[in-house]
Amino acid sequence: MKNLSFMSALILLALISTACGRSTHTAATKYKAMNTSANPSKAAPGTPLSDPLASDEMSFSSVNTSKVTTDDARETILTDLENANDPSAKLDYASQYLASMSYQFWAPSTQTTKDRDNMKTIAVKDFFREVKELATDHTIVGPNAADLAKSTLSPNLQKLYSLAATLQYVNVAQTSLIAGTSEKTVTMLSMIEDGLKAKGAFATGLDETQIPAYELEVLRNEQDANYILEVRENYLKFIALMLSASAANGDDFTHNTALTASVASIKTPPAKNWTANYDSRNMTQFNFIAVVLEYAIESQTFLKSLAITPSDDSDISGALSLMTVNAPTDNDPAKIAALNRVASDLKTVLAK
Repeated sequence: MKNLSFMSALILLALISTACGRSTHTAATKYKAMNTSANPSKAAPGTPLSDPLASDEMSFSSVNTSKVTTDDARETILTDLENANDPSAKLDYASQYLASMSYQFWAPSTQTTKDRDNMKTIAVKDFFREVKELATDHTIVGPNAADLAKSTLSPNLQKLYSLAATLQYVNVAQTSLIAGTSEKTVTMLSMIEDGLKAKGAFATGLDETQIPAYELEVLRNEQDANYILEVRENYLKFIALMLSASAANGDDFTHNTALTASVASIKTPPAKNWTANYDSRNMTQFNFIAVVLEYAIESQTFLKSLAITPSDDSDISGALSLMTVNAPTDNDPAKIAALNRVASDLKTVLAK
């Protein structure tokens, strides 16, 4: 079988996941903590990374575009996102779309906070107009095959997953423009969370005139806002699963016969464990897996704080729960610490 990039393998696992069906899996997680004296720092979930970690395929928190684009130019980016064949390219276009919005280029030295609020409101409107076209079935929260006969995922779902996974992206221009001020970085993720939290403000007696317009816009799209965070959590777990299953050289995931047997066993017991392919990974990749999982945890935790139980793609979670993380063969303390971070994040994200 022809070798594929890691992100290209995402579609293939999704096809097998759908073919196997969606059943509830309750097998115990098989993670083994490893002793180490190292204590690596842990990035706060849901916040931009000052030193973005990256896999060999993509970075995952910041992007650099030279200037804000016009509405027509952003539509072109969305068209490119839809037409891209490689899922990694789709993630790249999604990050470009979010990074090109005007709020990313707000300059406190020449513009007012009202200007920034207007920019944020326009961005939220544009974003949810796009989501509404893509999110036609809120029961689908993870990768699915819309047309198995053609061996393709629904283009709309691929587009939706890419946008959901890149909500945290910050244009480095924004970071530079607000440097030295008390202003906080704004992301589409932070705006969605602000808006959903604002619902509680009405219970305290506030009215719409006292709530920022962009937050009201999120609340006007409350169901889609909750849904996009559910999709985000599941797709990020899926990315972590593929990074754990794929060899570093990007072999097609189906070469991992233990994983494919495990995925099949979710529907047809007895459940079969498989071992993460971590001996071929380096420190940056271990930390990247942790970052992806921590973003998933952040969305999961946020939804629970709103008394919402996130919908779970049982195939993705089932495959992760059947994964065993072993100590590295070289007993490198730093690598062991990174693996412990991954194992801890996996336990957290899979906890009900």
